[in-house]
Amino acid sequence: MKKLIGSLLVFGFLLVSSGVWAQGAIDNSTIGLTTPQAGKFTNLEATTQITLGAETITNFSGLDDDKVKVSAGDTADFLESQIVGGTGVTVNSDGSQITISAPPVNVEDSADGVEITFANEFDTPSGSGNNLAIDINGTDLFQGTTDPTVTVGGVPYDIQAKGLLSTGQQVIVTPPSGTGRAAGHHKLKLSNANGFSEGLILLDEVISGIGGNDAFTKLLLHFDGNFNDVANGATNPPHTVTPVNGATQQTPDTNNPASPAGGNFASFDGTDDYLSIPDSDDFEFGASEDFTVEFWAYPTSVTSSARVLNKGSSVSPYLIFQNGANWQFYASSGVGWDVAFTISLGTVDVDAWQHLAVTRQGDTFRLFKDGVQQSSFTSTLSLYDNSSPVTVGSSGNGEYYEGHLDEVRLSKGIARWTADFTPPAAPYN
Repeated sequence: MKKLIGSLLVFGFLLVSSGVWAQGAIDNSTIGLTTPQAGKFTNLEATTQITLGAETITNFSGLDDDKVKVSAGDTADFLESQIVGGTGVTVNSDGSQITISAPPVNVEDSADGVEITFANEFDTPSGSGNNLAIDINGTDLFQGTTDPTVTVGGVPYDIQAKGLLSTGQQVIVTPPSGTGRAAGHHKLKLSNANGFSEGLILLDEVISGIGGNDAFTKLLLHFDGNFNDVANGATNPPHTVTPVNGATQQTPDTNNPASPAGGNFASFDGTDDYLSIPDSDDFEFGASEDFTVEFWAYPTSVTSSARVLNKGSSVSPYLIFQNGANWQFYASSGVGWDVAFTISLGTVDVDAWQHLAVTRQGDTFRLFKDGVQQSSFTSTLSLYDNSSPVTVGSSGNGEYYEGHLDEVRLSKGIARWTADFTPPAAPYN
C-alpha cells in the first residue's frame, strides 16, 4: 500500500507539472487538491469509496499506521457491532458511548468442577440498605458439614449459612467485622477440597468498620518513629503535629506493652506535656457531618481530670475526658456543654490497653469502649466551630493525661462504628 501511495504521488506530480490537475473523488463526488484537509476524511460510511486518480480504495486493512477519522457516533455504533456479550451481558450504543451491562457475577469455572451459577448482594437485615451479605448458588460448593473458603476482593468472608437448593447448593457470606469496601467489581472466589471457582461480583458502595487510612481519614497518628500525621484524606500538606514539653514516643517493653496496633506509642507524663495540631476545617463537624474520633489508651494512673483528646481550652466541639476512674464524653455548640455532658464511655482500666471511640451518624451519637457500646444520645445542635488547635494529652491549659496513646484517628464524613464491633488489632493502613 505504501508503494501504491508513493506511485500515486509521483503520478499526480507529473500530471500537475504537465498542466493537468489531478483530482480525487469520494462517492463519485469530485474533490479539489485542498480538500479534505491534511489527508483526513470524516464521517465515512460503510459504502464510501475513496478514489485517488484512477485507483479506488475500499479495503482499509492494509493501511498500517495510517488513520481514518470517523465521528464519535460512528465509532460507538461500530464498536457495538463488534462486541459480543456473554450470557446475560448487554451491549448498547447511544450514539456517543458504549454501555456494557453484566449480570451480578461473571464466573470463570475451574476445571475441578466447583461451579458458581449465581452470586448477588443483599441487605442484612432486609431493607436496611447495609448490603453486607452475598448469596452464592452453584454446584459442589461444599461437602457435608465442611465450610468452603470465600474471599471477596482478597478479603476472607464469614460463612453465615449453607444449604441445599432444588438445583444445587447455596452459601451465604458476610464480610468480617470492621471490613470496609468501595463500590465496583470485586473478585469473588470460592474454594474447597474439590478446587475453586471465581468471578467478578458488582457490589454497592458500603464503607463500614475499620476502613483503614482512606479519604475520610483527616488525622492519623501511628507514633512509629515520629509524630507525623499520615492521614490520606487530610488537607495537603498533612497537619503539623507538635510535641509540647517533652511528649515522647516509647518502644514497648516488659512494663509498657505494645498496643494491639503494634509498634511504638506516644507517652505522656501527666505533668505538662501534650501534642498540638493547628486548627483546620478537617476537624470541624458542624450540625450534620458524620464523624468518628477514636484511639487506643493505656492510662497509668487514675487521674482526677485529664483532657485526652480535645479542641479548645474551655468548651470544645468534642472532648474525650478521663474523670478519675471513668471515661466521659463532652461536646458543645459554643454555649456550655449543651450537646453532651459527662456521657459515659465506660470505666478506666489502669495499666491496660483499651479502645475508645465516639461516632455521630446523622443526629445520633454512639460511644464505645473496646467495641461495646456504652452510651448513645441524639442532638441536632451544630458542634462548636472554633479556631483552637486539636490537642492530645491535654488542652494545653492543665488537665494533663498520664499514660500512653496509640492509633489516634479522626474521620470526617463517616460514622465508622454504629454497632458493637471488634477493635482492630492492627494499624490503620
